[in-house]
Amino acid sequence: MSDQPAFGKSNLSPINSGSSADKRKNSNITRKDDDREKANQKKQKLEYVVSGKSDIIVSLNDKWVLPIIEREKTHEFRKWKADIETKRMWIYVNRPVSKLMYIFEIDHPVEYPNQIPEDNIHNRLFNQGKKSSFAYRIKHLYKLDSPIDAKMLKRDYCIHPPQKFTYVSRYPQLANDIIIGEQTKLF
Repeated sequence: MSDQPAFGKSNLSPINSGSSADKRKNSNITRKDDDREKANQKKQKLEYVVSGKSDIIVSLNDKWVLPIIEREKTHEFRKWKADIETKRMWIYVNRPVSKLMYIFEIDHPVEYPNQIPEDNIHNRLFNQGKKSSFAYRIKHLYKLDSPIDAKMLKRDYCIHPPQKFTYVSRYPQLANDIIIGEQTKLF
């Protein structure tokens, strides 16, 4: 049997924690675990690569923000169908907010007359044909840690709030500046 202290993932302190050498060794192991954790987080961020038609910017009326955050509104409704590659909607909140503030991860759209769960009034209206033709389920919602106002969007990225949508890949600097995995995930 070895004289070396036993370390495990769930037990990072040495069996004999009295000596300063053991404490330094423990500190080094903790740093290595932290480095591994950071590397794993970086690998996870790779799934959020913006390319081609994977991400679009859309405008949203500010009255819908709170119901979405509170999960009272579970789908985003549009008259148009996004490309099959589209996985995320970057949300520019219209006046009076006038900022790029959120990112939705979405499912492929459900087209009316297909039905969606009737867990709120908006979904019932869609199922009755009284809403837009396409329903995008909001799977995950991220809030940008540093929202970008309309002036900055125009000045720094040459982006004007879209009437319909625009592809994020057309604005590589924006895609580089906003790392989705580093934003605040609300759900």
